Amino acid sequence: MLRGLVLALAVSLTFASSVLAGGNNGGTKKDATFRIINDLPSQYAVVIDASDELKAKLANDTATIDDLNNAGGKIIQPGKEATFKVKAGTHRIGWVSVAPDGTYGIPAETQRTVGKGKTATYNLSSL
Repeated sequence: MLRGLVLALAVSLTFASSVLAGGNNGGTKKDATFRIINDLPSQYAVVIDASDELKAKLANDTATIDDLNNAGGKIIQPGKEATFKVKAGTHRIGWVSVAPDGTYGIPAETQRTVGKGKTATYNLSSL
């Protein structure tokens, strides 16, 4: 009787830990990644799926670094790169040059798709 109870407990604990560890092909799927390389001579702010509010602020030179950070944006120096974790699918990649005095150039945006668990790499000059 006791042996049966111990065996049943061991089996249920093994099953529970398997589910929690993502066993049996369950669990979460890998996110996708955009890798953006700044191959241009100026620094750029890059944001994935920017809100209309942020785009307006960038166009009017009123966006702050906090606005960019809160949107998941990153400043990429010339010759450097940044990665952005996203859900698989189609996203808007937006970028704008950032002058040394903190003013912005003309924002640009394009759509790109990345698959589940994949990394899509783009040079800013080719977007």
